[in-house]
Amino acid sequence: MKTFYIFAPIFIINLLSCSFSEKKQGYIIMNTVFSDYKGTLEFKKKATQKESRYKSMLDSIKLEIDLIPISIKNKSEKRDSLIKLYNQTYSKIADFNKSFVESEELKIWSQINQYVSEFGKERDYDLIFGANGNGSIMYADSSLNITPEVLKYINEKYSGK
Repeated sequence: MKTFYIFAPIFIINLLSCSFSEKKQGYIIMNTVFSDYKGTLEFKKKATQKESRYKSMLDSIKLEIDLIPISIKNKSEKRDSLIKLYNQTYSKIADFNKSFVESEELKIWSQINQYVSEFGKERDYDLIFGANGNGSIMYADSSLNITPEVLKYINEKYSGK
């Protein structure tokens, strides 16, 4: 019985240390994942195209405004209405862009989170931390940084591979 009391704690300590040492953990740098994710890059390309179309629309209204001489009285009313149209259009575009960007960023983060979760399950990770520079991870050994591996995985998932 004395042998049990001697070896039981040793067995428990060994069991606990084995279970803790088998935990697979890593971290990803969130800003890098977001900015280099193909979904984000594709969104930026679409946003740039939309912005270009809106700029063209505003430029054509501005050109019409500039072509109307200020000194001619009946043309002044048309000029004023075009200026009003320009300002309204500009405001609508700005509001739309803001809500569009926020909405798309939420979708992108949702997709990234899903892919990271799948990555963790497929690669048997117990825990994946997200390092985003706000103090949630103050230090981690660089050997735990799995950002490139995760980024490759999520971009392949996004591309349908």
